[in-house]
Amino acid sequence: SASTFKRRFRERYSTSPHKWFLHCRLDIAAMVLRHQSIPTRDIASICGFVNVSHFIATFKRRFGTTPSHISRQGE
Repeated sequence: SASTFKRRFRERYSTSPHKWFLHCRLDIAAMVLRHQSIPTRDIASICGFVNVSHFIATFKRRFGTTPSHISRQGE
């Protein structure tokens, strides 16, 4: 069942499936920002974010900096 899956997932990874997947998406976004010159809105879309401002806010909470700052560092 879904509840059993969530419970066992949390036991193994110490986080919810949603947060784990979100962190994976953000890690991919950070990697792309460092190595490609793709606009932030396109990276947000590629990583499954419908709203760019939500992507930026979530990215900042995770990494402590904005996607544009990461992108500038990669140049």
